[in-house]
Amino acid sequence: MNCFCIYGDLTKDDVLAALKLSYPLKLVHVSDFDSNNLPSAKWSAENNRHKFTDSIEGIFMTTSSDAIESLKYEIELRDREIRALEEHNLRSLEELRSINTEHEKLLQDFTLLRQKYDEKKQSLLDMLWTQCSKYNPDLCGIPELTECNNIDETENNVGEYVLGSLLGDGKYGVVKSCHHRETGLSYAVKIVSKDKITTITALQRLSREIEILRSCKSAHVVRLQNALQTRRYLYIFMERGGPDLFELISMYPNGLREEWSKDIMTNVVKAVKSCHDQDIFHRG
Repeated sequence: MNCFCIYGDLTKDDVLAALKLSYPLKLVHVSDFDSNNLPSAKWSAENNRHKFTDSIEGIFMTTSSDAIESLKYEIELRDREIRALEEHNLRSLEELRSINTEHEKLLQDFTLLRQKYDEKKQSLLDMLWTQCSKYNPDLCGIPELTECNNIDETENNVGEYVLGSLLGDGKYGVVKSCHHRETGLSYAVKIVSKDKITTITALQRLSREIEILRSCKSAHVVRLQNALQTRRYLYIFMERGGPDLFELISMYPNGLREEWSKDIMTNVVKAVKSCHDQDIFHRG
């Protein structure tokens, strides 16, 4: 197929009529050309585009072989870009596979380390709460482990006690209200998470607390009712005192009545004196 560009004082119909007259057996198509975009330059063979010189009229032609060469060149450029992108994608895929393999290995290592850590920690807890508490005289206050089959331990029940609302919390556990299922008497129970007691010093402190509560005899100090050790917790059941002192004070921003303050301080001093008389020093 040959393409012609005709420039001059001619109309599209004139050109079409002349071509059909000269070539009646040829397929001819004539289309308009925007003369405003016609540049004033010379023919450029490098990019296979037509450029024209200023003249009154002229006819220029490009053959299909030029267009084919131009298309081949464009296709080769696109092929190079595609190959470069494919190589980049392959490298990225290999890097992702390498990262995923490393991630899986790290996850396996972490899982193994966590398993070993849990095993060592459980071994340490068993050593502290069973062996040490049994044979170390400084840990005689820790009760022996109660078999889980012999006790009903749920979120709301522990043996003969029914657990109630939260009264407070601390570093090693919480304090809840409770009552005895048969007698109906109310108590406060300190629930200690055994997995938080991981040193012999902390266990000794807890043992001393139980021993002191058991031995201290005073009307102004709460008494130990019971101590119970299960697989996960240590329960310390005590007499339940009155309202929390800080809560009581916060209810009266202008201060407590003088007679109330006298009664409170008198009872506090009596409680401290009772402890001192039994060689027990209270930590304020």
